[in-house]
Amino acid sequence: MNDWEVESTALNNFESLDNFGRLDEADDVRLSQPFSSQNLGHAEMVSSEGDVTRHFHVYIHQPVRAAWASRPFLAFRDRVETPDMATVDATMVVDYMVQAPTPPGVAAAVAVIGEFKKPGVIIQDEWDQDAAPSERTHKLARELLGYAYHYNCHQVFCYDGLHLLILRFQCIGRNDIKSCDPKCWVVPTGFGGVDVTVRRALYSLVRDGYQRIQGRSARDHGSVECDDGRADAEARRARRCGLRSGLLAGRAGHCVGIL
Repeated sequence: MNDWEVESTALNNFESLDNFGRLDEADDVRLSQPFSSQNLGHAEMVSSEGDVTRHFHVYIHQPVRAAWASRPFLAFRDRVETPDMATVDATMVVDYMVQAPTPPGVAAAVAVIGEFKKPGVIIQDEWDQDAAPSERTHKLARELLGYAYHYNCHQVFCYDGLHLLILRFQCIGRNDIKSCDPKCWVVPTGFGGVDVTVRRALYSLVRDGYQRIQGRSARDHGSVECDDGRADAEARRARRCGLRSGLLAGRAGHCVGIL
């Protein structure tokens, strides 16, 4: 875990070409989808894993899902087993998953997986390597690495109501995940200004997973299913980039709507 790459959450670093890339025209269209967050008029109590899950779905999941309701449509799912679940520990069921649609008979294309924990499980100083990692942090790292491998997904997050932890494995095959030192970001809830926000970070992670799926499809089949001109443009970029997800050099877009 000491070799994992800790990255800055500054927006210009988060969206650099080495990480998730700048937003472009297709992102502007997605992020312009209307969304009205609930204004409850008082602070909510978030003290358990169940509270964290509810808070995530209301304030983070819903606006990001709205952005991916079309162009293209992505499926946001909860508690989905892996295809080989019969051969692994039954507890290895991830809390959250984002999938790209695939033709009948084709294995599901998983863009992102996520896990929810009670507040305080993500210790920022330890993930930032400013303090020696505790057994709790080592346990979480092993758990997320196991999820990444069993679900064959290179984009993983964990949310505890206080922080969004992102792991990004920059490798190709499923078995490569075991030996890959991922890049890590710890995004505090409520950050803004010069730092990436939790919603925007999750949106970028989903986009990264989607582009990886496109690149893999282009490599394996020479084509990518598209639903309109904007998606087709993304597919062409994915073909050029292959599996180098997140390295698409789009024009710097402006963030409107949900984020």
